[in-house]
Amino acid sequence: MLERVISGIVMAIGALAILLYSPWWAFALLVALFAMIGTDEYQRMFRPDRSFAQRLPLSCLVLLLAFQPVLEKYGFCFGTCESTTKMDFSWILPFVFLVLAFGTLKNPLPVEESPKRLSIDLLGVFYLGATLPSLMSLRLLEDASGSHQFGWVLLCMCVTFGGDTGGYFAGKFLGKHPLAPNLSPKKTIEGYIGGLF
Repeated sequence: MLERVISGIVMAIGALAILLYSPWWAFALLVALFAMIGTDEYQRMFRPDRSFAQRLPLSCLVLLLAFQPVLEKYGFCFGTCESTTKMDFSWILPFVFLVLAFGTLKNPLPVEESPKRLSIDLLGVFYLGATLPSLMSLRLLEDASGSHQFGWVLLCMCVTFGGDTGGYFAGKFLGKHPLAPNLSPKKTIEGYIGGLF
């Protein structure tokens, strides 16, 4: 328990320091790290048969989605180009879907498992590929003076960490009724309610 609290405090201090005292691109690198680690962890949970080389393409696709707001705002030159023309990167999500579908069709055996494999990959891409770009978009918001804002990201982090912490402690100290014993035997209804508050 103490180890969990200490690691949480260290990570929170590091994330806050990057959020408050660094330029947007340092935050983007942190999001990139979360994208790669999160996607790899997701795949190791749901597709344990894949090697690292087989997991890497999906991680790169999520990374591409996570950077969509940066690419839309700055393009490939990150604000140093003379042109003010904005590029449209709305093609990224259909591109990711096509790459995943092609990957499943390229290796369809066993055929009856193909829809399941594609669904697991798509869920991972949409789960991480929807939350991380939103986080980047919030970080790239500018106020009237043109400086980047961080308050919205800080609010999202506090709500998320608060919900996780409330759920953990309510479940640990008050939890008696299992929420979904087949999926996660330690999750309780009391922990769920504690996470809401």
